[in-house]
Amino acid sequence: IKSPSSLIGVKEINLTKDINVYPNPAKSNVTVAFNKDSKFETIEMYDALGRKVLSSKIDKVATEYTFTVEGLSTGMYNIILNGSLGKATKKLIVD
Repeated sequence: IKSPSSLIGVKEINLTKDINVYPNPAKSNVTVAFNKDSKFETIEMYDALGRKVLSSKIDKVATEYTFTVEGLSTGMYNIILNGSLGKATKKLIVD
């Protein structure tokens, strides 16, 4: 069975595979590293209840973004990177 995107000739891009989040689990600073060709423009992070706990723009030439998780509750968070090619989501555990 072919996916709908292959039926209309649209190439599907997996942006998530080239993203590394470390350290994970984290206690203080976290770095999100990615390929600059991914063209990410913003980063957001949400807690398990869907509340936005981080929102920031990413420099166009950046290949990583570092932020602190100090002060956040222990638990699972979703990091979402948005850009002109789409969006990618990674999970982060805060200890």
